[in-house]
Amino acid sequence: MSRWRVDVRPDLLGKLAWVALALVLLGAAFLVAIRELGANGARHHDEIVRFEMAVDGVLPAPLSYSGERQNLLDCMAMADGIYGRLQTKAVLADMAATCAEAAEAALRSNPNYGFAALVLARLAVIGDDWDRFNRMLVVSQRGAPAEQWVSVERLRLYAGHEDRLDAATLVARQADIALLLASPIGIRSIAGLYVRNESLRELIAAEAEKLPAEVQNKFVHTVRNIIGS
Repeated sequence: MSRWRVDVRPDLLGKLAWVALALVLLGAAFLVAIRELGANGARHHDEIVRFEMAVDGVLPAPLSYSGERQNLLDCMAMADGIYGRLQTKAVLADMAATCAEAAEAALRSNPNYGFAALVLARLAVIGDDWDRFNRMLVVSQRGAPAEQWVSVERLRLYAGHEDRLDAATLVARQADIALLLASPIGIRSIAGLYVRNESLRELIAAEAEKLPAEVQNKFVHTVRNIIGS
């Protein structure tokens, strides 16, 4: 009997150790999941609070350029977010009016602030103000002709409202396409736009055909990688 106990105990202890380790790992995974859910919930709550504040005519007072920029980023997020899209036209208009004041103030301080003009173009969509939409897109492109991330956002906006673009905006769109095709980072961005936005494909392909074969091959390779991922 004593020999049986000696033989089995190491195996039993080993099993208990594995069970304990599994419980520890399970507990750790549970804590990570709870934290992630809490963080996502907090972010969603913050988005709703910011939206409701903007509807009431309030944005955080910017104490610096970064604060001003964050307000503009928030305004773009509010215009494009699910919570905003679930609101009535009147509620959206109140939010847009608050954000437009902030973007206009930023543009007055810096007439070449392309992102501020882009925000105004996006907000103009909410009010069906297509003259302002086109005008602000052109102002944005002329003010920030070489900021690739702003060009990407402009192209997304062009693609969503193809039938509303006037002649000057079409020229701005072509300039944005050419800009992004001119660098490796830009090619990655515009390849994604090519895949996801059918209305841009012919325009992007036509511009890409003007480039050296090496650049064309890079673009095609990047598009194929995105499709295959």
